[in-house]
Amino acid sequence: MTTGAKGLLSNMTTSWLLDGVRTAFADYNAILGLVSPIDLGIKVAREVFRRSGVSPADVDTVIAGSMAQASFDTYMLPRHISLYSGVPIEVPSHLVQRVCGTGIEVILQAADLIKLGKADLRWAWAPNP
Repeated sequence: MTTGAKGLLSNMTTSWLLDGVRTAFADYNAILGLVSPIDLGIKVAREVFRRSGVSPADVDTVIAGSMAQASFDTYMLPRHISLYSGVPIEVPSHLVQRVCGTGIEVILQAADLIKLGKADLRWAWAPNP
């Protein structure tokens, strides 16, 4: 066992964050509390594709994060986001749920997949509670 600092660390020497878009901060029972996380994710995905100039057809994997189960269909969140933002149906997607670390976890997983050579382009999204 190693001795040293523990935490989320990643060496991203071959990974780049091309662009970023985030949702507004929202209270659970406030106005955005009534909007599905899936709908928020679709809007964010479409906007990041628009801003970055990356085509959804070039994405190899979609990683979406949701800190908590916000609706009955949240487990399908990454699939809905990818399909409704134009990512091809054959592109895989998966969900990350990590309390207080979901946002950094989706970035770390995307960077790790790139470093492992499993794809060239990753797109990751995590909502802000």
